[in-house]
Amino acid sequence: MFLPLLTILSLGTAAFIAVPEGTRLNVGVRGGNWTKPDGTLLAKVLGGLGGEHGYIDPTGTLDTPSNSFKTTSGAMSR
Repeated sequence: MFLPLLTILSLGTAAFIAVPEGTRLNVGVRGGNWTKPDGTLLAKVLGGLGGEHGYIDPTGTLDTPSNSFKTTSGAMSR
């Protein structure tokens, strides 16, 4: 589910568009730490780089070709 992203995404600028494979999402990026429910750091998110887009698939997974999300291993998330 995308709810843990609320701390790093600005939902005031979110636009949800229904598509056949899920929901298209356009949001602004605030920045901060993206963590798992147990507190493990998934990524440091860089703010001020504009917005991001992606899809929330039927399982609730956010798929994004993001340039703002950098994983703790240093690899860019996809």
